[in-house]
Amino acid sequence: ITLGSYETIFETGTSESQLYTLTANDFDSELWDDNSDGTSNLDELLAGINPEEAEASATPSESSVSGGFNFIEVADDLIHTTAGCQINRLATVVADLGYIIEKTSTITWPDTDWYQVQIVPNRGTVTQVFATVCEGGSECKLLPGRHAVINHTSGERSFLEVPSIDPQDNPNATQLPDTTYTSTDPEYAAAITNLTRFQHQCENGGSFIRETGDVFFEGSRYRPQHYIFDQCQMTVRTGIIPDGNYVLNGNLETLNIDYRYDGNHRYRYDDFSIIGENGLEYHVEGNMLLADGYFLPYRQTASVSSYLKKLPDDQEGESMTDVEFAYQSGYSLNSRGVVQSDKTGNQQVTIRTESTLNYEIIANSDDVLTPFNGSMEMLAEGGSFLYLNANPTPTESVFGRNIFSMDLEYTTENGELLQGSQTSYRPSTADRFCGYRATGLDGFRRSTVAREIP
Repeated sequence: ITLGSYETIFETGTSESQLYTLTANDFDSELWDDNSDGTSNLDELLAGINPEEAEASATPSESSVSGGFNFIEVADDLIHTTAGCQINRLATVVADLGYIIEKTSTITWPDTDWYQVQIVPNRGTVTQVFATVCEGGSECKLLPGRHAVINHTSGERSFLEVPSIDPQDNPNATQLPDTTYTSTDPEYAAAITNLTRFQHQCENGGSFIRETGDVFFEGSRYRPQHYIFDQCQMTVRTGIIPDGNYVLNGNLETLNIDYRYDGNHRYRYDDFSIIGENGLEYHVEGNMLLADGYFLPYRQTASVSSYLKKLPDDQEGESMTDVEFAYQSGYSLNSRGVVQSDKTGNQQVTIRTESTLNYEIIANSDDVLTPFNGSMEMLAEGGSFLYLNANPTPTESVFGRNIFSMDLEYTTENGELLQGSQTSYRPSTADRFCGYRATGLDGFRRSTVAREIP
């Protein structure tokens, strides 16, 4: 059973030995869900559930569910929504788009033959084709990726790899005056980092500025990376958002701080938007923090004043308004805000932590010092209501770990009151809200084959 995966580029140097640190939080566990029930293999295994079998759901019958969704089934997902995972994943999309600066390669062929160029996966020897880029004519302009070049006149087929060009290596970029960035983090020293700035012309018009820095200060490594988009128009082919033409505006700031085995990853969006001709749109105003390591407790916070995702073909999208989220291993959880998605039947749901959900455990143990306590409520605009209250008594012990539950009261839109309990947010798994894919200066490569973000 696959529990997690991690992928990066490791550049060898000239020294006899090198140290490469990989923390547990670098792995993406959310990708692996064998029974497609919305809960990762890792979370299910730790809960004593076989990830390869469909889980029986202890939820109300369909006749008792109204308003197009079942509160009990989606409660955990709605809390996950406020964790800011969308912001984390969208940063990967932006880094991916940063590599699509302009058409980077043009191939030509004799006009006496008829050629077709198709995109294929860039891993292994797989020859499955994805999409046709060009056919006929005498030339083809290609973006980074792996392509099959087919001469239909002779029947010959060959593969062509167009490498990604790091924005800082783009010969057509315009260097701008350097500037500085001062980090503000209560757990780390305030480092002043010099930023190298380049302006890039986008493929179909507009531009973006990319600012990067890298400095060691008082034992920590600071790596800020900023994107400033101005009507940047790009064409995406086999990226991690659907193919099509997009316009980007606004700012994204990322900051990675590494201290020995501790990592601190920050994202801040300022009036940021991606708008596609295919109808897909993202609009973001907010920030989030992911912090994990050996010496510091895991923390995740998000403050999102607005997030809107519109889907193509008038499909239901997702939105968040005035969201505040704070989680710290050990364990405490607060969540509030207004969310809407297909999981809520497209209704707006107001989430409020009535009192912090928390208990304290001993490091590397399940011994509880502070009993599980706290409560949360959720109200849908259709009138259905869910109240969750922490039960301090473990329901069971799996693999030596105590499993706690939330007592719940669910009032449907038609006024029916349902009561019960459901396992929720155990400290052994709660630090896997989003998973993390590094997009740092030296840890990212563009992939022709990538899973689309949710």
